[in-house]
Amino acid sequence: VEAGLELKFFDSRIGIDATVYNRLSENQIGAKSSAPSTGYNSFVTNFGSISNKGFELGVDLYPVVTKDFTWSMYLTYTKNKSEIVELADGVDEIVIGGDFAAPQAVLIKGQPYGILKGEKLARTADGIPLVDPSTGMYINDTENGIIGDPNPDFKTALTNTFKYKDVSLSFMVDYQKGGCVFSSYLTDLLGRGVTKDTEDRLGTRIIKGVYGDANTLQPIVDAQGNYIWNTTAIGEADLWFSDGTYSTFAINSCDEVATYDATVWRLREVTLAYSLPKNFISRLKLSNAEVSVVGRNLWYFAPNVPKHSNYDPVVNTFGNTNVQGIDYTGAPSTRRVAFNLSFTF
Repeated sequence: VEAGLELKFFDSRIGIDATVYNRLSENQIGAKSSAPSTGYNSFVTNFGSISNKGFELGVDLYPVVTKDFTWSMYLTYTKNKSEIVELADGVDEIVIGGDFAAPQAVLIKGQPYGILKGEKLARTADGIPLVDPSTGMYINDTENGIIGDPNPDFKTALTNTFKYKDVSLSFMVDYQKGGCVFSSYLTDLLGRGVTKDTEDRLGTRIIKGVYGDANTLQPIVDAQGNYIWNTTAIGEADLWFSDGTYSTFAINSCDEVATYDATVWRLREVTLAYSLPKNFISRLKLSNAEVSVVGRNLWYFAPNVPKHSNYDPVVNTFGNTNVQGIDYTGAPSTRRVAFNLSFTF
């Protein structure tokens, strides 16, 4: 079910295009696990249903229009909420991607599409991490669980275009709110001390959490039944290189520790273009000729990743697939500049 509305005002100086939708996709195709005794690990079949509800908005504005100068703006906003409504009978979850044991992108009834499941920290019932009083390090949970939703809360972008006679300048800034990314690249940087985020590896630190029992995974409480907050100091170097038994902030820690909020601001594209004069191109029997310089991904700011890592959280080891939010030490994103020459006959 989809409904849309398109409006124009003031001789099309203002335009609004809005769409709301509610889509239920049934009989999806995917791999369902089977008993090893059959000789196969899985088989491809139809399963369940997936709900997608969302809203899309486009706003077209012309704040200034004169004979020689035009300023135009275009704003977009998209928001989508997915939910696994039903899986196959007797199936609790379906793995759709992940090359190693964890994390994996999975389908779980009642959860968003492709949510990440992996190793977690042990926590209290109200979500406070448990710390082993003998080590001062976080305690790992014995069972994997949900560590993040790679689907962003929303995306928005704003394009400004300024045109004066035959010269035009345009730039687009976009913003992604939320989502997550598991990044072994970041844990490697932090653990091996190659960014300024971890340049001070001397001294000690007390990590935030409450004392817990590493065997029962339950919080340790005082005589009044209150949590006991961690006061055990550990060496700064130990924060970034775990032995795998306990978790800190980087190498060998559990998957949850390596999962970051993927919110990011980005200067997506800047274009400077010049259209050759009509009296010149007419002698070449052309209807139009334009030369331009285009810069892409010139700047971005991700507020929730380590400050000095220069990390772009909108990366994906699995490329153009249904798996999102997993980065197994992928190549850094690039800044690109292109020169274009176009002719219209």
